[in-house]
Amino acid sequence: MLMEQKIDFSDGKGYIERDWGKTFPREYVWIQSNHFENNETSLFFSESSYPFLKTAFQGFICNLVVGKKEYRFATYHRDSCKLEKVSEQVRLKFNLENKTAKLIIEAEITDPGELVATDRIGYAKGDKEELGGNVKIELYLKKERELFIKMRRLPAGIEIVDHTEG
Repeated sequence: MLMEQKIDFSDGKGYIERDWGKTFPREYVWIQSNHFENNETSLFFSESSYPFLKTAFQGFICNLVVGKKEYRFATYHRDSCKLEKVSEQVRLKFNLENKTAKLIIEAEITDPGELVATDRIGYAKGDKEELGGNVKIELYLKKERELFIKMRRLPAGIEIVDHTEG
């Protein structure tokens, strides 16, 4: 692609991730999907052991967009994220909750590949990664006391790295 070529993304949606540097989480889950029945819906979720100074802390961020409404769940909002189950590093279920909503995310890697990289000291490390995974979501709105959205078996990009129940 030539540097002078312009590409217009104004009617699209996407996700850009920055993940380089000297520190990287030792374990994490990443889920992203734009493949919902409603074309104006998208999901991003990341839960990780974040390096901080000489230690680490467990944190998460999730952004569900439905039309023009954004539902954000995050550690920095003091929201909760509970891992309900893990199955063979390929199936996860998270329960997220904030002041206004509850979100259940079930993710499954259907045909896991392995991304092999090295850690800081040069040891090979295999990560489960799949662009053909599936995600299920349920969003409950507290004020309305109703199930707002329920979607099943939608295509998603999923990465699970050294994640264990606990």
